[in-house]
Amino acid sequence: MNKVKQFFKQKSIGFYCNLATLVFMIIAVICFSQLVKVSEIMEEQPAAVIALCIVAVLLSVAAGYKDWFRALTIVELVFVSATFFLFISGRVSYLAYYFSGDIMGTGLSPLFILSAVFMVIALVASILAICFKQEKSVSTEINN
Repeated sequence: MNKVKQFFKQKSIGFYCNLATLVFMIIAVICFSQLVKVSEIMEEQPAAVIALCIVAVLLSVAAGYKDWFRALTIVELVFVSATFFLFISGRVSYLAYYFSGDIMGTGLSPLFILSAVFMVIALVASILAICFKQEKSVSTEINN
């Protein structure tokens, strides 16, 4: 138990932003998988979106353990961005239909909105994880 306390005691804001990325990407992939089940027409490639999301989650876990020169968080940002933009690119015609008048009165899907919101929050958290340090710096002051 002391190792766990010591582990979290050494972590800084960047770690918690990285943790937020992990949580929000998991929630986003759950919402997206539910969206895939209820959607009649899917223009995006659901397997690719889910695979990119899983890779982003795995990179987030690895970066939470040890982020070497912020390389893992940068690669994580690339995968989170790719997931989000692949998701949005597949939904462009859906959004165009909605914003052009929605003649059938179907409205925006709540699962689409949740997926998009959680992916955007994960994207912002991933950017913040790069901006802040993952671990607290050890002060080497000598008390006289």
